Amino acid sequence: IGAADGKSFKWPSFLPIKINAIGLEWQDIENRPEDFVILLSASVTEIKGLKGAKISGAITGVRISPKLLFEGKFPIISIASIAVNVEAEAFGGTITAGLLGGILRVDSTGNMIDEFDNTTPVADRIFFLGIEGGFEINDMGFVIRFAMSELGPLGVLLNVKVTITLPYGFEIQGFTGSVDFFKTLPSIDEPFELRDPAFDPPGPVDPAMWLESVKLQVVNQYMAIQADPSKSGFEAAFTSPMLIRGSVQLGHKALPSNVFNAVGQIAISTDGKILIGAQLNFLDGAITMSAKLYLDLSNVTAGDVTVLFLA
Repeated sequence: IGAADGKSFKWPSFLPIKINAIGLEWQDIENRPEDFVILLSASVTEIKGLKGAKISGAITGVRISPKLLFEGKFPIISIASIAVNVEAEAFGGTITAGLLGGILRVDSTGNMIDEFDNTTPVADRIFFLGIEGGFEINDMGFVIRFAMSELGPLGVLLNVKVTITLPYGFEIQGFTGSVDFFKTLPSIDEPFELRDPAFDPPGPVDPAMWLESVKLQVVNQYMAIQADPSKSGFEAAFTSPMLIRGSVQLGHKALPSNVFNAVGQIAISTDGKILIGAQLNFLDGAITMSAKLYLDLSNVTAGDVTVLFLA
C-alpha cells in the first residue's frame, strides 16, 4: 500500500495511479475461493503525454475482477468516484482543468455507503459530476467550477484574476464568488475552530477535498428531496440551506504580491450563519495578521445566539 501501482490490474497506462487502500470481497469464499473482487482506492500521479504538467487526484471504489484479468479481459467492473486536476503551460499561459464524478450509494436512511461496504442494502444510487476549467495569461485569467447530480445543481464558483487600481496605489488583484447548495457554515462553539479550512476564503481546492465536499452535498440533496418528493431538484436547491461566499484579493502596485497581499472574505449561509474575515500577508507568508468574526443566528428564536471572534 502506497508503493503499488495499477500495472498488475491492467489500469490504463495513460493515467498512472498509486494505490492507497485495498480490499478483497468474496460472494462464496467456501465454495468459490478463486472468485473474488479486488477493491481499490488510489491517487493519480501523472497523465502520460502531458510533460511538465502538475497532476493531482483521487479515485475511489475501483472494483476489479481477477477472474476477468486471468481471462485476458479488461478487469475493471466499476468505479465509485474519480477526481483529477491538471495544470499545464500552453498557448503562452497556464491552463487548469478538473473533473470529478461517480455514483454515490445511499442506504434506506439516506446515509452514504462506503465504497468498501458491500453488505449494506443499497436504497438508491445517484450519479454526480463536477467540472473545473481556467486559463491565465499576463497576470489575468479566470476559473469556473460547477457541480451537479442527476437530481439537480450542487454549486458554482467563479474566480477572476484582474487588476483594478484603487486610491493610494492599492489594487484589487482578483475576486472570487461562489454559491453552494445543500451546504452551510459549520456550527461551532470555540473561536479556535475558526482555523478549520471550512472557514477559509473560496478558491482553489484539492480534488480529493472537492470530491468529499460534493459527496456530502449529494447526500443532503437526496435527503431534501426524500423529505418532500413533490419538489424538483431545482426547487429543493433554493429552499434548502445554501452557502454564498465572496472574497477579494488586494495588493499594492509598489510592492510585489509575495511581499504584501491581503484577502478579505464574507460568507453567508441562508440558515442564519455569517462569517467576515480578513488576512494580511507579508514576506511570502512569513508574517500574517488575520481576524475572523462569526455569527450563528440559526437558533435565535430559541434565544440561542453565538458570536465568536478570532484574531
